[in-house]
Amino acid sequence: MSGLNRREVLVAGLAASVVRAAGTSHGIVLVHGAWHGGWCWDAVVKGLAALGHVAVAPTLTGLAEREKELNAQTTLATHVADVVEAAAQFDRVVLVGHSYAGLVITQAVDPLGKKLERLVYLDAFLPAVGQSGFDLMKKAYGDHWKEKAAGGLSVPPMLSAKAMGVLDEKQAKAVDARLTPHPLATFEAKVQFDEAAWKAVPRTYLRCAKYAGFGPTAERAKTLGLDVVQLDAGHDAMLAAPGALVAAIDRAVKG
Repeated sequence: MSGLNRREVLVAGLAASVVRAAGTSHGIVLVHGAWHGGWCWDAVVKGLAALGHVAVAPTLTGLAEREKELNAQTTLATHVADVVEAAAQFDRVVLVGHSYAGLVITQAVDPLGKKLERLVYLDAFLPAVGQSGFDLMKKAYGDHWKEKAAGGLSVPPMLSAKAMGVLDEKQAKAVDARLTPHPLATFEAKVQFDEAAWKAVPRTYLRCAKYAGFGPTAERAKTLGLDVVQLDAGHDAMLAAPGALVAAIDRAVKG
C-alpha cells in the first residue's frame, strides 16, 4: 500500500471492516475528476453507506492532499494504478468516474478483468481506443490548457466551482479553495484498452443536464449501448446534488 497516503489508508481500512461486517466482497470505487480529490465524494460515500453499499474514494496521485507527489512520471497509467490499488480490497467492484476520470476507468478495464461489475460514467469523457483527453476536447480549449501549464507538469483549475454547478456561494468558495492543479500528462496519454472487454461490461452514463459540456458525449454513449440517465444537476453533481447522485448510482449498481 505504498501508493496510499494516511487518509486513504484509513478509508481503505474502514471499508475493509465494513466489508467483513457485512459479509460482502462487493464495493464501489469513486474516481474524481480534474483538480478535485477524494474529498469531493464524502457525501456520496455516506449516502451509499446508508443504502448498504461500501464505497471508497481514493485521491489520485498529484492532486489534493497528494499534490506534492506530482512528478514527470505522473501519467494516466499512474491514475489507473491508483484505482486498481483501491479496488484490490474487493472481489467485485463498480467504478464510477467523474469527468476526466472517464479516461481512467476505461483504461482500468483490462487490469481489473472479471472483477469489474459495472462502469458508471458521471458526465465523463468516453474515449475510443487510442484517444487522449486532449483529443476529446476542442483544439482551442486544449491549447489553452497547455498555455496555462506554461511548460510545467500541471494545469491550474480551468473552471470555477460555480461553473461546475456548485451554486451555493459558501460551498462554492470552499470548493474553489480545495481545487489543485491537474497533472498535464494524464490528458496527453492515449487511452489503451480491450474494446471487446469494455463492451462486455455493463455501462451506465449519468448525464448532468445543467452542464452543456458533455451533452454530445452522452449522445455518443447512447450509440455505444450505454444506459444513459439524466441528472437534474450541474457538472459537480457529487457536491451540488449528492442525494440524487447516490440514488442514481444505487439504481445503476442494482442493474
